[in-house]
Amino acid sequence: MYTELPIVIQIRQNCLIAYNDYSYLPKNIKEKKEKKQITRTQTFSSSSKKRMKKILDLWHYSLKQEEKINFITLTLSSNWKKNVKYETYIKNFIENIKYKIGSFNYVYKAEFQDNGNLHYHILIDKNIHWKIVRSTWNKIQKVHVDDYQMKMKNKYKNGYYLDKNMCYKNGEIVSEEIQTKRYQIGKKANWRNPNSTDLKEINDKKMVGNYINKYMNKQDNEDENNNQKNTPIKSYWGKNQELECLRYGKIYENQLTDTTRKLIVINTIKKIEENNKTICTIHNKINEADISEIENEALKINQSILKNVRENKKQENTKNQIKELKKYNKLYEENLEDKSEEIF
Repeated sequence: MYTELPIVIQIRQNCLIAYNDYSYLPKNIKEKKEKKQITRTQTFSSSSKKRMKKILDLWHYSLKQEEKINFITLTLSSNWKKNVKYETYIKNFIENIKYKIGSFNYVYKAEFQDNGNLHYHILIDKNIHWKIVRSTWNKIQKVHVDDYQMKMKNKYKNGYYLDKNMCYKNGEIVSEEIQTKRYQIGKKANWRNPNSTDLKEINDKKMVGNYINKYMNKQDNEDENNNQKNTPIKSYWGKNQELECLRYGKIYENQLTDTTRKLIVINTIKKIEENNKTICTIHNKINEADISEIENEALKINQSILKNVRENKKQENTKNQIKELKKYNKLYEENLEDKSEEIF
C-alpha cells in the first residue's frame, strides 16, 4: 500500500528546504541501510567538512545581531615537528582559556600554511585580552618557542642590524623603525614571547559570516591537501558539544496557510534529485507569519543554549585574568610602550 509522506519545511538562514519525512514510514517498510565501514584518513575528510559547516552555519544563524565573536589564530613559532601531538596543544589551550575567562562556545579548525606549517583558527563567543591568548599559547608551544629563541639569538649575536629580507606579504621591506621596536621588545623578553597569535573582535553578524566563509569553510587547494598529507594530525576540527543541540525551525507543509504554501511554490529555486527521486526542494525564504513564528521559536531555543554555556557553567575568573596580565606586563613590557600587537 502506498503511503504519502508528509512534507517538512526546514527554515534556514536564507532559504527554505522542503523534504519528505520518512519517519512516518512503518519500520518494516523502511529500507535497511548498510553499515558503513569507518575509514581512517590522514586528511580533512569531506564528511568532517560537512559536519563542521553545518555546525558553523547553525551557530551563525542563531547569533543575535549585537553578539560579539572573537576570531583567534594560533601559529607555531618554528617548523612543525613529527613527534608532537598537536591535538593536545589545541585542547590544552581551550581548557586553559576556559579556566581564565569562563566557559564559552567555540569551533576550531586546523589549517596549513604554504610551507606546510600548522596553525589553528578558533571562533569563541567571549571577550578575551590578546595578552592572555599569546601568553597561554606560548607556554603550550614551549618546544617551538625554544627553537625561536635559539634562532633569534643566533641572528642577533652581534647586535641589532637592519634586515633587508624582512618583508611584508606584498614584498615591502619592514621599516627600520619597526624593526628596531621588534628587536627591543624581543630582546627584553629574551626572545621567549614570539608574535604567535592574532585576535580580532567581530561585532557584526555579517562580518562573522564573512570570517566563517573565508577561514573556516574555505575550499582547500591542491597544495594544502598535499600539506595535510605531509603533516597529518588526528583531529582537524572541534567544537563544544552544546553546539550539536542547535536546530533549524521546522514546520509541516499541512500546517501552513494556503497563502503561504502558494508563495513557497512560486518561490521555488530548484529541486535536488538523485536516481530520479527528489531529495529536497529549495525555495526562497518568505516572510509569512506562520514561517516567522516557527523560526523565532527555534532561534529562541538556540540562543538559550548558547547563553547557558557562557553563563551557567564555570564563570569568568577575573582574579586569574588580572594576575595573568600583570605577569605578562612585568615579564615582557615593563618600561616599554604597550603596542607590541600593532607592530608585528
